[in-house]
Amino acid sequence: MEDQEIRSCLNACGFQSEQRERYLIFVRGGQTKAQIRLLWQQRKLLMDDLHTVQKQVDCIDYIIRSLERAEQTKE
Repeated sequence: MEDQEIRSCLNACGFQSEQRERYLIFVRGGQTKAQIRLLWQQRKLLMDDLHTVQKQVDCIDYIIRSLERAEQTKE
């Protein structure tokens, strides 16, 4: 992978500029374990965000279902 392609991919994954540069330093230095460690750290952050958003969606779904049930009992 070329540097620009890696930067683009890391950017799409939510890496900050400093993290991207650090990752590229690891790439250039052949530090695969450090690359993997950085990727796992970012993955954990993304999964934490995903779980937070999922809880929010679940709350909205609950309210929608409650409102729909209330509407059905009116009919």
